[in-house]
Amino acid sequence: MSDNRTHRQMSRRKFMEMMGVSAGGVAGLSMLPPAIQQALAIPPNNATGTIRDVEHVVIMMQENRSLNHYFGTYNGVRGFTDPRPVVSPATGKDVFRQPITDSLSNKDGKRCGVPLGTSEVLPYPIDYDKTGEGLRGTDHGVNSGQSCWNHGRYDNWIAAKGDVLTMSYLRHKDVSYHRYLANAFTVCDHYFVSCHGDTIPNRQFLVSGAAANPALKNPKVIWPSWDKTPAVRVVSDWTTYPERIEKFNAEQTNPGRKITWRTYQGGTGKPGEPTDCYEENNLAYFAAYNDQPVKGCYWVDGVCYKDGKVYTGSLDNLPTLVRNGVTNRSIAQMREDVLNNQLPNISWVVAPYKNCEHPSATVTDGAYYINEVLSALVANPEVWSKTIFLLNYDENDGLFDHVVPPMPVDEKGPGKMSPSLLNGLDRELYNHENEWVGQYIGFGPRVPMLVVSPWSKGGWVCSEVFDHTSTLRFLEARFGLESDKTGVENPLYESNITPWRRAIAGDLTSAFDFAKNDAAFVAYPKGGPFVNKSGKFPPNVPLTNAMPKVENPVTAFGTDNTSNPDFSRRSRPLPYEFHINGHLDAAKKQLVVDFVNAGKAGSCFYAYDYVLKDQKPRRYSVIKGEPLQDAWDVTDKGYHLAIHGPNGYLRQFKGALTAELEVDPQVEILYQANGDVTLKLVNAGTKDQTLKITVLYDKIGSADRTPSTKMRPLKLLTCVPQFEEIKTRSGWYDITVELVNESGKSDGVYLRRFAGRVETGAASVTDPFLTFNNVETA
Repeated sequence: MSDNRTHRQMSRRKFMEMMGVSAGGVAGLSMLPPAIQQALAIPPNNATGTIRDVEHVVIMMQENRSLNHYFGTYNGVRGFTDPRPVVSPATGKDVFRQPITDSLSNKDGKRCGVPLGTSEVLPYPIDYDKTGEGLRGTDHGVNSGQSCWNHGRYDNWIAAKGDVLTMSYLRHKDVSYHRYLANAFTVCDHYFVSCHGDTIPNRQFLVSGAAANPALKNPKVIWPSWDKTPAVRVVSDWTTYPERIEKFNAEQTNPGRKITWRTYQGGTGKPGEPTDCYEENNLAYFAAYNDQPVKGCYWVDGVCYKDGKVYTGSLDNLPTLVRNGVTNRSIAQMREDVLNNQLPNISWVVAPYKNCEHPSATVTDGAYYINEVLSALVANPEVWSKTIFLLNYDENDGLFDHVVPPMPVDEKGPGKMSPSLLNGLDRELYNHENEWVGQYIGFGPRVPMLVVSPWSKGGWVCSEVFDHTSTLRFLEARFGLESDKTGVENPLYESNITPWRRAIAGDLTSAFDFAKNDAAFVAYPKGGPFVNKSGKFPPNVPLTNAMPKVENPVTAFGTDNTSNPDFSRRSRPLPYEFHINGHLDAAKKQLVVDFVNAGKAGSCFYAYDYVLKDQKPRRYSVIKGEPLQDAWDVTDKGYHLAIHGPNGYLRQFKGALTAELEVDPQVEILYQANGDVTLKLVNAGTKDQTLKITVLYDKIGSADRTPSTKMRPLKLLTCVPQFEEIKTRSGWYDITVELVNESGKSDGVYLRRFAGRVETGAASVTDPFLTFNNVETA
């Protein structure tokens, strides 16, 4: 064997030294781990330049961290410097400013030092040097999750969680291994959990595409029980993805077309290290994995039980589902499989509690386990050249994130959906008896998703909307190619995923470039060591609670070879093309908005009403070929809507009926093939007009850093369209159109705003305003 194939495992002590861990257990990465270096050095298998070059997919789901908590200050991610967050109609403040009242008790330190009389808390940093890593968790049940969401207002985090710690986040030095992975490969910043809820239903989505039995009418989300007393055990009774794989395999006459799979659990395999899986291999909750090897048997943490006691009979003849799905096979054994070219096509990895990152389990112990998995995978370069490693998180704990997650809506509203998405919505309902009965279960908040592979090198950001079922969709996309059948007839098609969820969440293929031979990279130099101290101070909000900036990548990584000069990052092309336009219907005294989706992927939008401020935000899920239209009554206070979509997409419509009857300007935005845009302007009124056009992204390139403005006369030409071409910044635009008087002053009433990114099918950059004037000094 070559030296690469005999790549030695890193001891935990060696890893902790590399991480710069002090006696108090606090980490700060002082050099790029060898496993990441080796993964970067191995070129991809490019036999076909397509997804067929992938032969192995490894899925590792960790625990309870939100995207903002880990990556809110990482450059290029839509984090704390988001220039277009949702603004509360009730308060006029953005969702980063979460309200707090004096009714929140300081019992157990849950006010985190916030004085009485304080009205709001902003995201604030936790410093593990001072607090230590083993901090408490926060409430992450269904009720608090739905309450945070608050029908899309996203304004109730502290009250719902009952703990200011929800607003905390980590800086680079305390989550450095994960940041190094992102900087070397790809991070997805629109990856949402599948439902507002805790571990179990979200992990059910991961392995089955659902959290309720799709065969039942009005199914209930199942919370199974690991209880070792058979009388109180609850199991799920629908089909898991491994069962579909086994069905597919059974139909094959050619053994070479069969798909191999395996769960790796039971720890690293090193003496003295934990062997549990924190009861989080959700396959063991399903009926197909119970009553084996004999009736009454069930599996907990890789151990077989019967009648509440460890089963002592023979385990020699277990069926494939049970043997591959719920028995232990450690990471050391994974390494042997890799070295012997026997890594399965599909692997699920479940870590012990100590290493799963669930508060109060530590980030450092989680990084150690992730590194063990990656070290095993790169031990054989030939295998790694054909492997994708997906690292995601089951839920956000109770940790704050600011991007409002997609959510379906039925015929009753508020909002609308493309008709073909309504089928199967009963499977998206939360039918348990509490205050949220009958509400849809999700998506829930964003969590980290790292895409580590030879086809995703380079510090990219992918901003397509995904959820846990996206991993199954990727397995469909790759291994479904082995079937002679297509679509729903393909036995590897996961029918448990509802049409709505399938339309809104992508299949992860946009996170890769399979056609390129390799992505260039520069080796990272050894960075300066961190001086760490053990800490026992409470995780209190600092006296100066200000919005954080982006951490400078030069400071964080010791070099900056994956960022652009403006600190934006390379961004994958997305399957989006939205056309949302509003016009005034004077006869009906309504603002009418058309939702047209011309892209390949469906999308969800929220519409916020800033006149009728107590109204629930309306939700719209739109797919290509099924446009929607809705209307808002115009009151004597006029109308003012903001409509938010993925990747910073925003449309804003403001005006008043009396002001527009005479002038009635109509403005639409058209996309050009080169990524620029054109404003289509129509004077449908009774007199000439003048428009003020403000192009915000010009601010970045201007010498005085001010946006460009242009006065545009709009002659009365009997509704003949007039056009204004506008340059974008790598496809990014933020354009405001206002009516002005003869002196050039805005009337303060009429406004149209268009913001987002034009997709051309080519790679682009992340939103420049995430980092413009928002990066810490190196």
